[in-house]
Amino acid sequence: MARMQFPQKLADYLAAGRPVIVSDVGDQAEIVRDNDLGLVFEADNPGSLTQAIATLAGRNQHDLSEYGVRAHTFVRNVLSPAAHRDRLLGVYRAVTEQISPS
Repeated sequence: MARMQFPQKLADYLAAGRPVIVSDVGDQAEIVRDNDLGLVFEADNPGSLTQAIATLAGRNQHDLSEYGVRAHTFVRNVLSPAAHRDRLLGVYRAVTEQISPS
């Protein structure tokens, strides 16, 4: 069950426009990788976390800012209440169109 949970704190960090470092356990790793929002480390490899921290710390300000822009945009387009509302309305429209086509 834990693999299917999306921690709210991750969304908060992304909304703040911050690059993140997450473990490879759960869905958050896929989201971070697929959207280039930060780095993913191997949970069973402590050296992997150390390397991720060093890698992020070594990035220049422009790269860090780009992570932040992508993170903030991801939250606005995918996780915001407006994005959820729009997706839900799309589902309702699709269902009602199937029930009573125009």
